[in-house]
Amino acid sequence: MLHHKQQEKKRKMRINTFRAIRFEQNYWQEQNILKLNNFDTRTKVPKTYDIMNFLNQQIANGIAKIDGVASLYVLRLTAQDKGVVFVVGEVNYDDKIIFCVNEDVHDEKLKIYKNIFNQFKMQITPILTFYKSGRSVSSTVKDVTLLPPTLSAHISGVFYELWQIHDPLIVERIKHSLAEVEKLYVADGHHRLSMFNSSISKVSAKIIVSITDSDSVILKSCHRVIVGEIQKGWREDIQSYATLEKIRDDITLHNGKILLVLKNNEKYAINLNLDVENTELYDAVKNKIIHNSLGVSDYDGRVFPLPGTLDINNSQQIFNLYKGSSAIIFIPDITISNFLKMMETGEKLPPTSTWFEPKIIDGFIVRKF
Repeated sequence: MLHHKQQEKKRKMRINTFRAIRFEQNYWQEQNILKLNNFDTRTKVPKTYDIMNFLNQQIANGIAKIDGVASLYVLRLTAQDKGVVFVVGEVNYDDKIIFCVNEDVHDEKLKIYKNIFNQFKMQITPILTFYKSGRSVSSTVKDVTLLPPTLSAHISGVFYELWQIHDPLIVERIKHSLAEVEKLYVADGHHRLSMFNSSISKVSAKIIVSITDSDSVILKSCHRVIVGEIQKGWREDIQSYATLEKIRDDITLHNGKILLVLKNNEKYAINLNLDVENTELYDAVKNKIIHNSLGVSDYDGRVFPLPGTLDINNSQQIFNLYKGSSAIIFIPDITISNFLKMMETGEKLPPTSTWFEPKIIDGFIVRKF
């Protein structure tokens, strides 16, 4: 009997309606979008505090308003002719057995986020999750997306369309369709999920997630920028355990290798002779290359994650943004299928190893507890 109940709990995912806080369509102009920009990872924690504070003021002033009825939300993001559809709803954290967390978190960063949450009692963007193939979310809600959206806006090069769903029949059909999902893989929001887990507040028992299927998300490795100087003799050190080659030709010839770009625009390919679909790659980048060879002992203070979509030819923009930076490390991508295989073995990646697209801008769908 106990085994049957465990199987039943594992099989069922319960997604529920909630009342979102949203801006009207005319709000989404460039000057307002800039207030919600959270790109520079050095200032991500203080920027999150600023965004929380800003949204709290907008709610108090009636500019951001709570929806009148509890709803599910269908969100479609379209960029460069690729559209990804999410169902956004509330999940009880008591159902955390369904969450598959693939990355470790920074303890100090987690502590700060927890303090911010306990001050504002607000979730400013859904935790981005996906499930393993099966029926696509876009086919599940196809009839919904044929209707005019409740809200549509162009935001930072992405076209957002949002449908508010509170018709009981449609809500129940979507919930029934997603009930067979056994695992939700966390693509973006590991610190937020851990924050809910560690928070003593009862209100954190419910969290907002955006759900899509694994065929819809784009997975990239998260790159690294190093602030401060790297130690002399790093070339000889790397050559003691890897092949180091200065790049003078087409960069595409070095796909599958770690790429190191210096501020003087020198580029190197590093071949560790490791399977790039393995967590060893990420550990080697952190411990062997960055810590030992480049001499960066203060990893959390000097090494910052970069979008996996960053083009190596745009490195100079990063050097300009991160003042005092000396090097960028581009890490080879892994495939979704191999990522899922890793997760099924229980392996965990170092913090901020993966970069999933598309991401939802902070403040588009807000929940206040």
